[in-house]
Amino acid sequence: VDLLSIAFDGTAQLGSKLPILYDEYGVDSQIPDTKRHIYAGRELSKPVPERVQASYYRQALQMAACQPTVRGFLIFHVTDETDYGRWQSGVYFPDGSAKSSHKVVRQTMNEIRQGIFQCVETEPPFVGPGEGWTLVSASG
Repeated sequence: VDLLSIAFDGTAQLGSKLPILYDEYGVDSQIPDTKRHIYAGRELSKPVPERVQASYYRQALQMAACQPTVRGFLIFHVTDETDYGRWQSGVYFPDGSAKSSHKVVRQTMNEIRQGIFQCVETEPPFVGPGEGWTLVSASG
């Protein structure tokens, strides 16, 4: 919102009043061996552990909720693709079972609805050595 204000306030554009929809935000997560049989193909990216995915989703949802003009936040995908070479950013496995990140996303959304968290500026969560990461925000 600050950047929109700097770029467009005082012009014919809406600037800081422009409604924002975060679309196709996703964090590719590692697939546990117990679920690997559901997927076909091979991994082509460097996914993160589910706990890191959960941390990124929590922070992104809270940051979006603290912006006055955000109208929506779409996680891309909600359910993983079955092609292992594609994007496993869901909070559900293809068989419909929930990843551990699902609980964090649900808890975060409940906290946002109830207004029981504080808006603070934070740095992205640390991803340690050997924990490659892929973070995409395609638009928004």
